[in-house]
Amino acid sequence: MLNNFRAISLDAMGTLIELRVDAQNIYYQILRALGHDEEKIAPLRSDPGRFRLYWRNAEALLPAIFLAEHHDRFHNYPGRALRLLGLIFETMFHDLKLDTEQMLTALETAYQRFARADLWRVEPTFSELAEFGSDQGIPLYVTSNWTFGCPQSWISLE
Repeated sequence: MLNNFRAISLDAMGTLIELRVDAQNIYYQILRALGHDEEKIAPLRSDPGRFRLYWRNAEALLPAIFLAEHHDRFHNYPGRALRLLGLIFETMFHDLKLDTEQMLTALETAYQRFARADLWRVEPTFSELAEFGSDQGIPLYVTSNWTFGCPQSWISLE
């Protein structure tokens, strides 16, 4: 049945790994820790679609060629701190009427926070798939275009 497989390829985000806490709550926690007014940042806790709106608004600010030609908006967008993520933070800070003086600090804090392994959950059946691939001599590839850094110890089969 699985005789002709030459390799298995998985997308990391949403397939192999997922956040343990929703991203919007993480941004709320970061802004709160940086001392932003809790009343101003409250929409991040009360409106579950808020972050998706920031993402869409940030994408709308990208040059049209990026989406039309499928450019990697995470790495190739010049002139912005951390590319698309920087645009998302600009959109969020504008919407929440936050002082932009701390925007870069919030952005860098988020980047570091998302790089921590304790924030992520690995799909529980991954070890079975990896073992199957190993037993069958089928290489397993995990790819991602995710912008945040990943610690080398993310995936442990133990």
